[in-house]
Amino acid sequence: TIVLPSISERSIIQGLSSDDYAEEFSGGIGEEGIENLKKFVENGGKLVCFDASCETVIKRFNLPMKNALDGLKRSEFYNPGSIVKIEIDKKNPLAKSIPENLGAYFANSSAFEITDDAKVKAVAQYAVKSSLLSGWMLGEKYLNGKTALAETDFGKGKIILFAFRPQHRGQ
Repeated sequence: TIVLPSISERSIIQGLSSDDYAEEFSGGIGEEGIENLKKFVENGGKLVCFDASCETVIKRFNLPMKNALDGLKRSEFYNPGSIVKIEIDKKNPLAKSIPENLGAYFANSSAFEITDDAKVKAVAQYAVKSSLLSGWMLGEKYLNGKTALAETDFGKGKIILFAFRPQHRGQ
């Protein structure tokens, strides 16, 4: 299993600049690294992505899904950090030992729209009604009912995409 933290495509591919960091800590995985990730998953590996890194994988692996919040103005949707309710598909093996409903920390995070549900499965979605549990957000209607956790097969492997950062605090 390889876990990609919530970082941008530029950070994944180019990494840190050697102008600001020691040479051994600079650089990213490059295009060769992206191809190696694809081969790893195709050959049976599991790739787990958190929040921002999902965009890179969706784009580079050509997955039939998108971030439903892309392109919205800050005056339409804004959630800088709140607890939101997610509803879990308990029939999915990934959700075997978690409750049907739980809170997730959403901080300028993502919300997926799956365009081919024969290929990508929603494991959890933001609550259809009233996804906000604690804090505030503008434009809740854009989040409600969207996919929060998805999985797809890729070759012999799997890709799991968290639209939020599940490692936040006690999650």
